[in-house]
Amino acid sequence: MHEKFTSVMLANGYVANGGDICIFNKFRGGSGVLICLYVDDILIFGTNIDRINEAKNLLTSNFSMNDLGEVDVILESRS
Repeated sequence: MHEKFTSVMLANGYVANGGDICIFNKFRGGSGVLICLYVDDILIFGTNIDRINEAKNLLTSNFSMNDLGEVDVILESRS
């Protein structure tokens, strides 16, 4: 599944993070979006709602997903 996710993101102008294969970004015209994939969850951060909605539309057109709304808490895993 990760191969399909990566290929969809790269084909749509996203750039893979060099330090983590589960982080993608797309910046243009002074705004952008950052997508973090973790197992079967995705966090989307953006500089404005239009960029966030573009990312959501891309993802929902390629994958079966549910929008759970804004995040309240992000838990950090400690090894």
